[in-house]
Amino acid sequence: MKTLIIHPQDRTTTFLQPIYQTIPDKTIISGGAFMKDIRKMIDEFNDAFSGIVSKYINEPADIIYNKVLQEYGVLAEKNPVAMYNYQRLYCN
Repeated sequence: MKTLIIHPQDRTTTFLQPIYQTIPDKTIISGGAFMKDIRKMIDEFNDAFSGIVSKYINEPADIIYNKVLQEYGVLAEKNPVAMYNYQRLYCN
């Protein structure tokens, strides 16, 4: 299972790098990201995902899945939090 690490650029970034290196299969969002920017990405992801699902909630699962892939994929191209989750979407 992949791990998402969200760490804004601050004085602990360098200090924690050795810890992050020991975590297998990870995505790290850091650098110039600040908490307000990360919060905005998470909110954008939550709003988009719930909005898409609510539009198609009465459709069969395969249609919901395809619509989420299609519409959510647009957000995922510019939002790393959304991309992380987009890459884990599946339908049983």
